Amino acid sequence: MPIKFIICDLGGVYFTDGTSIALEKIKKLVKADEKVIDELFRESPGKEGYLLRVGKLSNEEFWKIVSEKLSIGPDKISKIRKMWRSSYKPNKRMKELVKNLRKKYKVVAFSNTMKERMDYLDKKYDVLKDFDNFVFSFDHGMTKRDPVFFKKLLEIIKADVEDCLFIDDKEIYLETAKSLGMRTILFKDYENLVEELKNCGVITSFKR
Repeated sequence: MPIKFIICDLGGVYFTDGTSIALEKIKKLVKADEKVIDELFRESPGKEGYLLRVGKLSNEEFWKIVSEKLSIGPDKISKIRKMWRSSYKPNKRMKELVKNLRKKYKVVAFSNTMKERMDYLDKKYDVLKDFDNFVFSFDHGMTKRDPVFFKKLLEIIKADVEDCLFIDDKEIYLETAKSLGMRTILFKDYENLVEELKNCGVITSFKR
């Protein structure tokens, strides 16, 4: 069946992998167990970073826990919050790619993220206007580890799984999509993505 919808991850695809970039900076700023820092900010199921992304922790609750677990005060918390948000920057040429893809396909942002981050990124980059639709973990209490979240995505965008191509930089989420019968591309970099889109029969009408 022909592709009608292109589902695009944000962090690590449309944007840089801001969490990984920020964590390098945070670990230099704060003297604490690296495993504790990773669990606070990454998406480990059941841990704080996960709970924030699925809306089960408010911003206030999350940053209070960070302060307690890392034994740091308001100044460093403020610095870390800015550090985390600002480490997400648009990947080179992805804006142009999405704009061109939208001439023929519906392009949907599908992300494990939190409201604070999306509010910041939309204010700074006007990112939501770049997509035909968007589905975020914090609105639905699920992440892309859960096949039910993909089914919710399909329901929201009114698509059949065979209509969709899913692009992500993490294999674990691609595996979830594949288990439902969705076509997938592992994002490595812009050039590789363009080649993979051509291989899938997606035509892009712009110069690399």
